[in-house]
Amino acid sequence: MHNSIDQKQLDQFWSNPGIIDQEFDQETIDNCKPILDGIAQRVLKGETTLEEEELKLLAEWKKLNP
Repeated sequence: MHNSIDQKQLDQFWSNPGIIDQEFDQETIDNCKPILDGIAQRVLKGETTLEEEELKLLAEWKKLNP
């Protein structure tokens, strides 16, 4: 388990963003980076899984888009 996650590890975590780069402009991606880095940190530290984080994001989206 990692205690400290550096920016290189965060960048590697998202090294294959796939659809993100195809669907969103750079400004939107840059604005979301702190949120995405938080997700990556929690996953890399073993605090949560990517699947759990995706479920949280989907729940938030559903809340904002009833």
